[in-house]
Amino acid sequence: MEVDFPRGKVDKKKQQNVLRKPVRRKREKNLFMTERSKPKAKKRKVAKGEEDDGKKRKIEGSVDAHGAVKIELLNKKVVCPGMLLLGCISEIRDYKLIISLANNMKGVVSITDISDTYTSKLQQLAEGEITEDEGVHSLNEMFKVGMLVCCKVSETRLKVTKQILDLSMNPKHIHENKTAKFLKNNMIICGSVVSQEDHGYIIDIGVPNTKGFLLNKNAEEYIQKMDDSESLMEGQVLWFCVKLKADEDLSTDSLHTIHLTISPTKISKTKINVDQPMTFNNLMPGVCATAIVKKASEYGLVVRIGNKICVIHPTHINGNPTDYKEDQEVPVSVLYIQPETKSVYLTTLPHLLNYNGIVTDTMLDKLAIGDIIDNAVVCEANKKGVYIKLPHALTGLAQKGNLSDSKVQKIEEEFPIGSKHRCRVVGFNSIDNFVMVSMKQSIIDVPYHFIYNLF
Repeated sequence: MEVDFPRGKVDKKKQQNVLRKPVRRKREKNLFMTERSKPKAKKRKVAKGEEDDGKKRKIEGSVDAHGAVKIELLNKKVVCPGMLLLGCISEIRDYKLIISLANNMKGVVSITDISDTYTSKLQQLAEGEITEDEGVHSLNEMFKVGMLVCCKVSETRLKVTKQILDLSMNPKHIHENKTAKFLKNNMIICGSVVSQEDHGYIIDIGVPNTKGFLLNKNAEEYIQKMDDSESLMEGQVLWFCVKLKADEDLSTDSLHTIHLTISPTKISKTKINVDQPMTFNNLMPGVCATAIVKKASEYGLVVRIGNKICVIHPTHINGNPTDYKEDQEVPVSVLYIQPETKSVYLTTLPHLLNYNGIVTDTMLDKLAIGDIIDNAVVCEANKKGVYIKLPHALTGLAQKGNLSDSKVQKIEEEFPIGSKHRCRVVGFNSIDNFVMVSMKQSIIDVPYHFIYNLF
């Protein structure tokens, strides 16, 4: 007997008896609500100083037309890879440079982050292709304590846990993504010596399709003032002043050779004119210019260079910030640049404005680490520490951790303005031009800090 096999038909009666899962509908408060009458979703309240992800971000430290906001100096919260900073060499070791930065921060430049030419020389030396006598100079020969340098925060080795940054001085890293169009006449830039030719030196400024040339006569003054060298050294990183011809066109993609000078006299007096067009792309640490004051307050200055708004923290203002007037012209130098917010911080301190390319002209050498100062007068106190007046018209800074061996509850009350205290020199900051001191009795009572304290 043949068996009938079903071909997929479903009994309609059985299908109707299958229980369907009930659909839960969203309960409406108003059954007559139309699409137009539905209430709009409330936006989350944005905290003051915060923006929604539009993606416009408030530039940190900026001052708007309605009120002033405190302009924060360099700190580990604002540091990011790619940030450009002006630093001062505070210590030279065998394989690295220790760099002082604004707000008592520090950085380290490895021997392999000086310049491409110097790294190539070190590789040749390691592989036995050349000897130390064949143009490989030590860091102590190429640099001096007190020299200003332009640095860039490393993209791959960012560490700020102890306020110590990994930095690079390589002009190729400093001027990354720049073209010849960013160069302006009388602009100060950094570059490295590639080689010495018959009539001068070839200079690597780190800009594609562009090289610098320094005539021998334009290097004589610098070499004479350095005393201990007969010529510039290959791989050495220095400050140069750009000298462009009136009809020189840098807008094309062809190869360019620009003339440079390293004369300390010219570098110390060089600055960009107030009427010269400047953009964010033209501003680099160490560049001097004339700025126009847009707003002055106790929190600092807001100024304009070309079409770029910049800010100056009170610790980098020569004098009282409130003494400056709107539309007043002020000589400034770029201190550091925050690439994420495109904030540009400036300085008006004379020892940075008048830098000649050799060593900063400060009075910090009038004191030594370990010196004890009696009757230092407090001139300012805030939550970060105490500022005091020292001999030789110097300013000292005792940070919060160096005020007392016991916990300080209210700094302004325990260290009122005009009060006198005993302190000891524990360090220097050549960028902020501060003498770092300690008022802790345990530090003052230490008999010797260095061997020369014995004599």
